[in-house]
Amino acid sequence: MTTANDNFDFPALAAEIRRDFPDVAPRVYFIDTFKKEYIAGDERADANYERYMAVNPSLRNCLVNQMDKYSAEKNSVVFAGPKKDFFVLLYTGDDAINMLGKSAAARQGLTFIIDHEIGHIVTANGQRGKVSRTLHECTADLYAAIRQMQRFENGINAVHSLQLRRAQRLVSLEGTRHADHFTSFVLDKLIENADKLPLRQITPQQTAALADRIAILYTPNDQVVKNIMEAFAPFQKMLAQQPGDDTPYRVLAQTVLDTKDWEVFRWGAPVLRGYLQGHLADMQNGDKLIKVNGSPLWGAGWENVSKRLKEREFEFNRDQILFGLELPAAKPARTPAPMRFRHIP
Repeated sequence: MTTANDNFDFPALAAEIRRDFPDVAPRVYFIDTFKKEYIAGDERADANYERYMAVNPSLRNCLVNQMDKYSAEKNSVVFAGPKKDFFVLLYTGDDAINMLGKSAAARQGLTFIIDHEIGHIVTANGQRGKVSRTLHECTADLYAAIRQMQRFENGINAVHSLQLRRAQRLVSLEGTRHADHFTSFVLDKLIENADKLPLRQITPQQTAALADRIAILYTPNDQVVKNIMEAFAPFQKMLAQQPGDDTPYRVLAQTVLDTKDWEVFRWGAPVLRGYLQGHLADMQNGDKLIKVNGSPLWGAGWENVSKRLKEREFEFNRDQILFGLELPAAKPARTPAPMRFRHIP
């Protein structure tokens, strides 16, 4: 296995982040968990890191355990150190989780991941709090999504893909961590307003502040996310069994096509369509790989599902916030009484 090194330069990106946020540079430590190496570049941070490794065996053991855990999951993480400092662990293997979809190059996917982890550090609401289970992840995803649009010409396409894949994981995978990472609502608002915001003109610090503002306004209530997750629990359970046929997707189709809940359809429908078309990628759930269909679902039954889904999507787009409500039938218009004219002799 190799490093996903299609022009991805971890030391250069770490140096850029340190320049953009000089106030946090001395207390952020970048580590490539695929290569098992520390990314040096800031004298103060380098000295702090060496001192920790030399005199703090419990922290050193914790770091090794975190590296092993997240390397096994092909994932990345940031965790807090003892003095409000942070360890950013980036897995750079070419099998790293790519939240931007099949079409995004490894460099772009890894850049998103490190920006997401930095988003946890440089935003006001990027760290876990008691108010919301999803606010910190929504904030970090927003920061990284805006950075995608600042860094790459196809950044908006990457954000669309990210929005779908966050929904895919909530709908498809067992475990509450996917509810914690459900950011599609706030990404929806970013996409909606992307043309109205001067995203390429603002600084990284302003980007962090903007991510905080959007997240505060549009992060969903925890119960709403829980409702979506629970609605798809039968599908998640069936998919986790990996039966190798289309049985799980039949369960998903029934849930999406029968629901009257606005939020369940809002995120279940695009995921179902992704599976119908065979466009969605396999997912890593902890240390387990969940395989999904890589080609379109076909046959008369699936043609009928596709037709019904298209009809419900039209209904959803037409009714918008009224989707699924049992509205009273419209009353027929009253026929006006005939005008009476006074008789003129």
